[in-house]
Amino acid sequence: MAKNSSADDRRKAAREKARQIAAAQAKRDKTAKTLLYSGFAVVIVAVIVVVTVLVVRSNAPVDSPKAMAGGMIAVAPDGKDTFKAVAPKDADGKDVPEGLTPFKDSGIPDSAPTVKVFMDFQCPACNSFEQTNGANLIKWAGEKKIALEYYPLGLLDDQSLGNKYSTRATNAAYCAVDSGQGGKFPEMAQALFAEQPEEQSNGKTDDELKAMVKKGGIDLDAKLATDPEKTVSQCITDQTFGKYVGKATQDALNDGLTQTPRIQVNGNDISDWSDPSKFAEAVARG
Repeated sequence: MAKNSSADDRRKAAREKARQIAAAQAKRDKTAKTLLYSGFAVVIVAVIVVVTVLVVRSNAPVDSPKAMAGGMIAVAPDGKDTFKAVAPKDADGKDVPEGLTPFKDSGIPDSAPTVKVFMDFQCPACNSFEQTNGANLIKWAGEKKIALEYYPLGLLDDQSLGNKYSTRATNAAYCAVDSGQGGKFPEMAQALFAEQPEEQSNGKTDDELKAMVKKGGIDLDAKLATDPEKTVSQCITDQTFGKYVGKATQDALNDGLTQTPRIQVNGNDISDWSDPSKFAEAVARG
């Protein structure tokens, strides 16, 4: 009888031990699942935070030059052989940046055709357009025969071997405009095209870019309107308006731009600009 009792005790002890082992394993499994799910939750929260930050950043406003509207630089006569920056013809009221002369006060008649030039300072065809028709555009604008609007863009960054010359050159133009020198844009554009780097070259250094801009009549020591502590020279080095160049370029693409130069007269694309006389006729027809 004692033997049977001892055997029963051993079996009970064994069952209890097995139960304890099973309970411990179940606890470990529960802890592991809790840690696993907690890890998933942390990862999900982290992903949500990253996505939220990216969305906020993509929608955040970017610094834009004070004397520009929608990435555009419009000019009007301001004395003999000089220009001033003005608002585009189709901008009025709240669309006119503070301190910029409204088009109605530009001295250009409302009946004058609007010529829009979408350009990239790295674009060889844009350079050809400038060499062929640039002087005439400046002449007509000076005579108040046209409303002249320039849209410098940063489309061809991949053509300067990582130098991002398109964006940097357009940023330099924006720096000049923001400092109140937008009226000198036609002259500055001529200077930039005159020393245009070849495609698939290493572009220009900041110092070279500044020298080109200076040749175009821009005062590199002029202060910015958006940041009076910063000069045009510093603005070029810092690429202050680099993000705005990207925004203006994307806006142009969204509006149907497929290549540069794109020339529009009263909203109509002019593809035949290689013959100055034919181009003049197209502008005159409006």
